[in-house]
Amino acid sequence: MRWDHSTLIKPSKDIDIFSINLTPEEGLVLSRIERKLSFKELKVLTGLVESKLIPILESLFSKGVIKVEGLKDKDVADTSSQPVVNEGFTLSFSEGGIVEIFIKIKKEKLDGFLKVKKDSEWKMIFFRKGNPVYAVSNISSELLGSLLVAIGVIDREILKELLRESEKIHARLGDIVVEKGIISREVLQRVLRKQVEIKVVNLFKWKKGEAEFVPRKSFDIPFMHELSTGSILYKVLKENLSNDEITDFIENRINMYIYPASQPSFNWGEINLDQREKILVDVVKERPRLVREVISLSPLMLLSTYRVIVVLAKLGMIEFREKMIKEENIQNLKIELKEKLERLHGDNFFGRLVLHESAIEEEVEAAYRDAKALYNPAKYPDDEEIMAFLSNINRLIDEAYQVLKERSSREKYRKEIFQRNKLIFEASIQYEKGELELLREDFKEAYYLFRSAEELYPEKIEYKSAAFLTGYFYYRGMDGQKAEEYQKKFLDILDSNLHNEKILFHGYLYEKLKGNTGGARNYLQRIIEINPENADARKALNSLN
Repeated sequence: MRWDHSTLIKPSKDIDIFSINLTPEEGLVLSRIERKLSFKELKVLTGLVESKLIPILESLFSKGVIKVEGLKDKDVADTSSQPVVNEGFTLSFSEGGIVEIFIKIKKEKLDGFLKVKKDSEWKMIFFRKGNPVYAVSNISSELLGSLLVAIGVIDREILKELLRESEKIHARLGDIVVEKGIISREVLQRVLRKQVEIKVVNLFKWKKGEAEFVPRKSFDIPFMHELSTGSILYKVLKENLSNDEITDFIENRINMYIYPASQPSFNWGEINLDQREKILVDVVKERPRLVREVISLSPLMLLSTYRVIVVLAKLGMIEFREKMIKEENIQNLKIELKEKLERLHGDNFFGRLVLHESAIEEEVEAAYRDAKALYNPAKYPDDEEIMAFLSNINRLIDEAYQVLKERSSREKYRKEIFQRNKLIFEASIQYEKGELELLREDFKEAYYLFRSAEELYPEKIEYKSAAFLTGYFYYRGMDGQKAEEYQKKFLDILDSNLHNEKILFHGYLYEKLKGNTGGARNYLQRIIEINPENADARKALNSLN
C-alpha cells in the first residue's frame, strides 16, 4: 500500500467524535482536515512524518471518518481492531458541569484526553497528571490566524495573504510568520501556548454538551504547554459568578467558620493569586476564623473578598462549620480583633475603610456604614478585653472617616499619600538596581543602593535584610568588626522571617556566596515548599543541581 503526495483527503459528513472512538492522534489530524487536502499538505499542517501519519489516516478511513481519493493501493489495512481503552467516563453536562469534570480529572491526577461535543463543534483536551497540555478543536475562531489578528500581530487582509501563501507552498502559518520576521520563534511558542489556553478557557462558556474522558498514558502531539487546572478554574469562576450569587452565598455563611479543606482539590501553589489575594488566603489558612472576621481582615474590596471566598469554596479549597468550642471562639475572636487593630494602625485612611484612593463621597459613606456595622459592640460577647479592642478599632475608623468624608480634606490627604507613594516607588527602583549589582557581586554598589532603599522606606523589612547582607560582604575584607555586626543583624532578620520568600532568597545568596551549596539548596527548597510557583527559586535550584 502506497500513499502518494497527490492523494486527496476530505472529512466525511456528520462526524460524531463519540461514536467513532477517536484516539488523540486521530483527533489532531481530523482537526486539520477542514476541506479537501493533499497528503503532502496534511503532512505539513500536522507536522507528522509519513511513518506516523499514514497509520492514523488508515485508521480514520477504516472508521469512515474521512474519504480518500487517489490511493495507489485501494486495499487499505483495517486498523479498527486496534485496542481501545474503555475505562474513563462519559456524561452529558449542563451549565457548570465542565468545572466539575476538570476538578475530577485534576483531583485524580488523570492522564488522557477529554472529548467534548456541542452541536457541530467539538474539542479534545489532552491532560498530564490532571493538567491540560494541549488542545485541538474544529472551531475556526480558535485557529492560530484568528488569534494573531485578535492580539494585533497582523490584520485580516495580511492574514488572507499569508493563508493563500500557506496553501500555495504547503507550509504552516506559524512557520510563515516566523520566516517573514513578523514574530520570533520564541514569541510564536508563547502565542501557541495562549492558543491552547483559549481553547480550554472557551470550553467553560458551553452551557451544555457531551463529554467523554479516555485514559491514555502517551500520545503524539506537536508540543506540550502544561497549564494549571487550578489557575484556569480560579480565573473562570471569578469571571463568571454573578454578584447576586456570591452575595447570597456569603450572607448565608457570615456567622460560620472558615477552615482550609482537609482534602483540598488542589495545592494552594497551583492557583494563580495576586498579592492581595495571597494575603486573604494566608488569613484563611492560618487558623479557623468567622467569615465576617476574614472579611474584616481582607485587603480587598468587600465584593472582591466575597468573590474569592466563593471561588475557593467551589474549588474545594475551604469548608464551613457552624460552631467551635465556646472558649476557643472567645480566644480566637480576641486574636482576630488584635490583628485587625494592628492592621488598622498600619493602614492609611483609605485602607482603614477598605477603599481605593480614588473613592468619592458616596463610597466613603457606604464603607463607613459597613465598617461600623461590622464592629458594632452589640454583636459581640460582653467581654472586657473584646470591648477594649472594639473601642480602639472604632476610634481608628472614625478618625479615617473624619478626614475622608469631605472633599477638601480628602484631596489634601491624597496629596500626602502621593508624596509617600513617590518615596516608596523610588525605594523600589533603588532596590531593583541593588539586586542587579548583588547578582554581579558588586557588593559596594549593591550596599549603597540597598541602604538608599531602606532609608526611603524603612518599614520594608526586605530592604533592611538586603542592606545588612551586602554590608557584611562589602566590609568583610575591610572592617571585620563592622562586617560581623552586619552579619548578626542579617541573620537575626533571616531567623525571624522564615516564611518571607524574598528574605529566604537572601539566605540562599548568603550561603551561596560563602560557598555553602548545601545551605543554599535548603533555602531554595524551603521557598519552593512555600510557593511551588516561584520560578526564580526553581531556576536557581536547577543551577545548583
